[in-house]
Amino acid sequence: MQPDDEKREEIWRHWARMPAWTHQEASALVAGIIPSNKWSYDGLYHKHYSFGEDLNTRYFRIWELLLREETIFRISFPIDLRELLDWAERSQINVSEKFLIALSELGRLPPVGAELTGPVAKTPDIEELGTRERDTLLYIIATMGVSKYGFNPNRRNRAATEILKDMVEIGLEPMSEDTVRNKLKEASEVVPQSYFSKRGNG
Repeated sequence: MQPDDEKREEIWRHWARMPAWTHQEASALVAGIIPSNKWSYDGLYHKHYSFGEDLNTRYFRIWELLLREETIFRISFPIDLRELLDWAERSQINVSEKFLIALSELGRLPPVGAELTGPVAKTPDIEELGTRERDTLLYIIATMGVSKYGFNPNRRNRAATEILKDMVEIGLEPMSEDTVRNKLKEASEVVPQSYFSKRGNG
């Protein structure tokens, strides 16, 4: 292996270590491009530089798909590994083999070629806890979710998105947005529903 190849592989591993990625970073990694502040979507679009027509086109398509998903609140950025791989599978997008290899070398995925099941640790279900512990946890989640983040199960809101941002801010590895949203919905059942109806369903 040439020194340049070793350096490039280490850069891929560097990005594979990240707990979450921005819109541009995720688009690049899935497409097969190493993210960098030396290039941008606009720079590629205006042809200030290029990774080759095929790779440029692949990046633009992935970037646009991720943007649309964020717009309708199906994903949020920064995006974690589970959510990114779930999105790629759901959208039938092939993730770059270079990225998958780097992830597998770090133990975050099975070896490339193996079935990609359980890429990250399973989040424990609240139902697995004891009754008293479960109720306590639901009260805490409900109080924080509703009071601090404005969660309302009857209308669209950005509570799950903001919680994930705060997770990253304090150094935690975020889970998928769907997981956060589902736990918020479950916890909100302990809140008197009249509280939410006063704030409208629209």
